[in-house]
Amino acid sequence: MMIPRFTLSPGAWYAMEFHISNSEGYEHWTSPIKVYSVVPKGTGAGIFDLAFLHAAYPAGVRDKVYTLRTLLRTGDYIIAERLGEKDRQMSVILFDLQPEWLKLHFNIEVLNIEEAPRILESTLGF
Repeated sequence: MMIPRFTLSPGAWYAMEFHISNSEGYEHWTSPIKVYSVVPKGTGAGIFDLAFLHAAYPAGVRDKVYTLRTLLRTGDYIIAERLGEKDRQMSVILFDLQPEWLKLHFNIEVLNIEEAPRILESTLGF
C-alpha cells in the first residue's frame, strides 16, 4: 500500500522551520508561509522552486523564492535543502500549521486550524 506524501498546495498556509549553519554558528527560526507556487525543475532529483510569502519577515521583503532539493518527504512533512547558498547551509522543514505551533512561536491562538489563514492575515497585516 502506498503511503500518501505531503504535498504543498498554492494558496495554502504552512509552517516552515529554518535550520542554518554558517561561519557564526547555528541558527533556527520559524515562520508561517503562504505558498504562491511550487514548480518542479524536472531533473528527477527532487529539486523545485518554492515561491511563498514569508510571514515572519518585515513588510516589503516577504515575497521569497527558494530553490529546494527534497531530502525526505513523508506523509506529514518535507525536509529540504536550500540550493544556491554560498556562505551557509540551510535546511527547511515544511508541515501543516498546528494551533500549538502558532501559539508557541507567534503567540497566535486559534480554536481550529481552519481559522488560521484568516487570523494570520489579519494579525500580521496582510
